[in-house]
Amino acid sequence: TTMAVGGVQVTGAASLAADSTITTTTNNGIVSFSSTIDGGQNFDIVSGGSGAVTISGNIGNGTALTTLDINRSAGTGAITLSGNIGKTDGTAGAGATFIGNDGTTATLSLDGASYSTAAVTYEADTISFGKTSATTVTASDAINVNDAVVTLEAGTNLTVTTTANNGAITFEGLIDSADTTNKDETLTITTHGSGGITLAGVGTSAGSSNMGNVGLTAGNGAAGSITLTGLYETGAGGYFKATGPVLLSGNTTIDTDGGTGGDVTLSSTVNASTDARRTLTISSDQGDVTIGGVIGGTTDRELGAIAINNSAGDGNISIANLGAGADTGATGNVDIGNSLTELITFSGTVYKTLGTNTQTYTAKSGESFSVDAGATTFTTTNAAISFNTGSINLGNGDNLTINSGGGTITVSGIVGNSSETVTLNANHAGGDGSSANEKI
Repeated sequence: TTMAVGGVQVTGAASLAADSTITTTTNNGIVSFSSTIDGGQNFDIVSGGSGAVTISGNIGNGTALTTLDINRSAGTGAITLSGNIGKTDGTAGAGATFIGNDGTTATLSLDGASYSTAAVTYEADTISFGKTSATTVTASDAINVNDAVVTLEAGTNLTVTTTANNGAITFEGLIDSADTTNKDETLTITTHGSGGITLAGVGTSAGSSNMGNVGLTAGNGAAGSITLTGLYETGAGGYFKATGPVLLSGNTTIDTDGGTGGDVTLSSTVNASTDARRTLTISSDQGDVTIGGVIGGTTDRELGAIAINNSAGDGNISIANLGAGADTGATGNVDIGNSLTELITFSGTVYKTLGTNTQTYTAKSGESFSVDAGATTFTTTNAAISFNTGSINLGNGDNLTINSGGGTITVSGIVGNSSETVTLNANHAGGDGSSANEKI
């Protein structure tokens, strides 16, 4: 153990012969290593007060550290790692790792190309990744990025991956890029096995974003989940892709309409994470929107209102089931498309909302609604169902039923393929069709 009143500066390569602790007790003492740190030992650094910690060389590139703690228990000062942890091929440079703490108010700068450890927590008010074209963070267990507003330096793509133990990945703060010119940085997050991904947003709290593409993959795309809340905004033409079941822990907006727009792809189901009826809003301009799994359809996990390109954008939209069985997909109004939308494809067979909440679908004139997955039913309870501007094209043998339970049904046109059956029922249960809203 080394304790210093002022600071500790180590010049040259450092090799740990035993478990080691460096503590600067007063005077905001700094801790500085000019070169590499190696050795199969536990290593703990605590800088007093606002004293900075700077490590200029690689950590554990020769021999991995058993554990690594930097200001885990105390210290508010800046922490800068200019080199890597581990090897660039993903070989870990440290076991369990904790860098920063809840009181770290200065920036944690991870300026190297690769950070590979066992379970790891990075914690500070502000975290900066990258002075290179790409930074990779890899762990054989969970990765937690706590507290921080995370910034990717200009030109730095960030890849965050867990490789074992169903390791989850959590970012508690917003993620954005510092690149105000090109706005083309890519964020890629992938978990192992059933490990989940939890994010708080992409972009700034003011609603702008310099981020390019965002790609999220939870485990094998089925076992893990992707939990979202807040705003996910990309810059010029950036895409947003979530592979795996999506859970909304708060009202969520996905906005890729910068430039000419980027695609939005949600490969699997979309549900609220609790019985809280979260809203979902998507804006993509010319980008296509695809939701490949059931929206809602799980008891007490329905969404609230859903709006997809309802005010602008001409990209194609494809929506699988809205609800399943006896369970509805949304407990708010559903408003999908606008008069410029090229095509809305209903790739499922059930579209159901709860209570007096309307379903409104709008696309350009022509055969711009496609029903082609089999016999398909749209259902509300005493609420309007509208297909505006465009006409509905039915696939071969794909019968269509619209039940509004007393709400008005509006359809601009229906085009059959062979001998499809169309049923439009605006009657309220127990009614006689005399209500002003019971009309087609």
